[in-house]
Amino acid sequence: MKSLTAGSEIDAWCTRCKMVLGHRIVALVRTDPARVICMTCSSEHRYKKAGPGTPTAALVKRTADGSIQQVSRVGAAPATKKSAAAAAASRAGARTNDWEARVLGQAVTAFTRYSMVSSYSLGQLVTHSKFGDGYVLEIVDPKKVTIMFREGQKTLAQAQPAS
Repeated sequence: MKSLTAGSEIDAWCTRCKMVLGHRIVALVRTDPARVICMTCSSEHRYKKAGPGTPTAALVKRTADGSIQQVSRVGAAPATKKSAAAAAASRAGARTNDWEARVLGQAVTAFTRYSMVSSYSLGQLVTHSKFGDGYVLEIVDPKKVTIMFREGQKTLAQAQPAS
């Protein structure tokens, strides 16, 4: 598991946006996030892994050989730290190739500037002031969209009322 530090990015419940979005860690207590800042609305608040009434994340345990094993999924093969690292490296290479094929060489006019109040469609090209150019990878729900940027995917808000 990747160690967390101040400045690391993590998904957390945003108390202003009222959804799980990308946050940057501002403060840690030991190795646990204590305060975060939302990368969508810039509000700073206590770290909350999930929103009210949301089931907790998968349980994990450390095995005798030191690897981490997921234990809460029924019927799924346990994921180990070693196999997860190899799979992550493979996905990162495929992700970069896919991003390059879809984004590089596109005209500047083909991109839409990201805004929380706008709605997006699958495959739409987007430019973000912080993350750069990307494309809509998934419409999570009517209020959230996942966009693939060069550095990886980010879940951002969409179709929010103007304030």
